[in-house]
Amino acid sequence: MIVAIYILDKEGNIKLEKTYMINKQTSKFSALRNFISALSILIPELEGEDIETTTIKDLKLSYTSANNHIIIICADKFEDKYNMERKLKEIKERFIEAKKQLLEKGVQEKQFFKHFTNIVDDIIVTPVKISLVGYGGVGKTTILKLIRGETPPKEYKPTLSPNITTIEDVLEGQLEVAKLGNVRVVVWDFAGQEQFRALWNLWIRGSDIVILVTDSTRKNVEESKILLDLIREWAPHIKVIAFANKQDLPEAMKPEEVSEILGIKAHGTIAIDPSYREKILAILGEAIAEIVK
Repeated sequence: MIVAIYILDKEGNIKLEKTYMINKQTSKFSALRNFISALSILIPELEGEDIETTTIKDLKLSYTSANNHIIIICADKFEDKYNMERKLKEIKERFIEAKKQLLEKGVQEKQFFKHFTNIVDDIIVTPVKISLVGYGGVGKTTILKLIRGETPPKEYKPTLSPNITTIEDVLEGQLEVAKLGNVRVVVWDFAGQEQFRALWNLWIRGSDIVILVTDSTRKNVEESKILLDLIREWAPHIKVIAFANKQDLPEAMKPEEVSEILGIKAHGTIAIDPSYREKILAILGEAIAEIVK
């Protein structure tokens, strides 16, 4: 996993620092920063397209030079060398282009690097797509609102079209980037109404994770098993998480019973209860970690 990006001048002064470290600790940040600053002075200037990669204990480094600056990507020793060098090449190209466009227009160096941090994010951050599916009225949108930290609706209102929503800020605030690393998460809340179900196949094929939501009644769980079988047909290797929602209702089956019918583990939830938010985010965090490891 990529843990940090640095851009330094030839004197070793850090001009841009963007970290994606797991378990953010001030001491580790400081040590890595000092190490990179000292190392940059020793890195020879590379010409043209040259990119070098080396491993120092548990740290893998890819570095190159551009416009009198050193650009360094830091990752753990398991990160793919090709992936690092591909991303570094793109950062270098974008850096040269952006510096020419912005600095020639009189943009101050500090503002330039602040702007370029967003470009770095676009290149480094790994997108993870999650599809939130289930029949109408099972609580999909309520779960989505809970994930986002919003007040769950008090009454059911059908979702009329796919609701594309990013939850990266929520995950950074609650699960912390520490648990997700360089991951951007996008959740698709699908309309559960009959007229929209023909679209499910298209979106599910493009997803990394599917969250299947049931209302924990026997009828809905059995219908959801049919939907799960379709998901397996559409995307055989996709990660599927099941939520046995509405556990507060008297007719709700226990999560263990829902799991037995579906054939996969079902997590009991009460989406209208804010206390379940931490549990849902933890489940998502574990699934995302499996996808991007």
